[in-house]
Amino acid sequence: MPNPSGSDVTILVAGDLCPAGRPEQVLARNEPYAVWGGLAATLNAHDLRVLDLECPLTFIDDPIAKSGPHLRSHPGCASAIRSGGFDVVSLANNHIMDHGEQGLVDTLQACRGAGLRTLGAGMDLEEAQKAVITEVRGRRVALLAFTEREFSIATETRAGACPLDLPLNYAELQRARGRADTVIVLLHGGNEQQALPSPEMVKTCRFFVDAGADAVVCGHAHVSSGMEVYHDAPIVYGLGNFLFDWPSQQPTGWYLGNLASLRVDCSGAVTLQLTPYRQCVAAPVIELETGDQLAARMAASDELSRIVASPELLETAWSAFCANRRVGYLALLLSLTRLERGALKRGVWPVWRTREARLYALLDVLTCEAHRQAAMSILRSELEGRQRLHSASARTRDSRAAE
Repeated sequence: MPNPSGSDVTILVAGDLCPAGRPEQVLARNEPYAVWGGLAATLNAHDLRVLDLECPLTFIDDPIAKSGPHLRSHPGCASAIRSGGFDVVSLANNHIMDHGEQGLVDTLQACRGAGLRTLGAGMDLEEAQKAVITEVRGRRVALLAFTEREFSIATETRAGACPLDLPLNYAELQRARGRADTVIVLLHGGNEQQALPSPEMVKTCRFFVDAGADAVVCGHAHVSSGMEVYHDAPIVYGLGNFLFDWPSQQPTGWYLGNLASLRVDCSGAVTLQLTPYRQCVAAPVIELETGDQLAARMAASDELSRIVASPELLETAWSAFCANRRVGYLALLLSLTRLERGALKRGVWPVWRTREARLYALLDVLTCEAHRQAAMSILRSELEGRQRLHSASARTRDSRAAE
């Protein structure tokens, strides 16, 4: 949609920020440019700046029952995010509920107090799915944020993040489309440490464009990916980490990210430019790439984009990724022991554990929508029931101890 002011609008989208580890106390003291001062000129060159806040900002240490690590950081980091140049944070990710509802409440309050707008999470599904709409140089820009279903999802009665749910997302996108000139979708999903999207992820991102999005930007994989322009709309399949310190050494891609600069011209057309940087390599800082390193990063991004553009190459890359993760996934699905996992690595199928017929039944449960929905509801109910039993047992022990 044309811009009434006739001026271009620039929007910067950054990847995953978890302000824990070495940078935490610096950011808690509201000293963001000690960490990302090298990005100051880039940030200041944009009208609107957005990133994904990958953890709750809370003093509460009350980890929920889930798979994977529990993240959190100092609430004071919200002020550093704001004074460090950002205007909006997406909370639609798999870690925002790591410390329960109170952790989310604390995060929303910290962001509100710092003057940061939030989207993608709320006290119920209705709040979580709402777009942030802001006027920039006379153009109304809508931001929507969705995340794949893990342990953080909101429901009609429970706080959390907005799920990747295409009918739900489509309806919200249409509402935003009716209220804004430009619509940007932020999608938190994909396979961690995998630099290429799955063929299904490509279909999903293109669906959002077909539904009216002017750009789609993905996060979560912790590595940067390629991009494409689909029906004149840029799609970035992974920005990598913006700032994510980790106590143990990670693969190289963990430390290399991109900033996505979206320029909306007066006709409403959106163009994309990527700005590579590295984060938390030797020190807890973010540094722009220069010289030969910049050229190498851009070449790597171009190669990933070339693969995304080819269905055959992308399918080959996906098959290679699945082959690499084969043992891990099968061990999880089939409850293999360490010895059985070792046998599988050596090419020995554990026929004493699982016969072929069971694999077909398992595939049916995972593939068929009706079976998958029933299995998810049953597992969720089982886990909630066990949690209630544990809580009741704990209360009984506490009561006896008090006597």
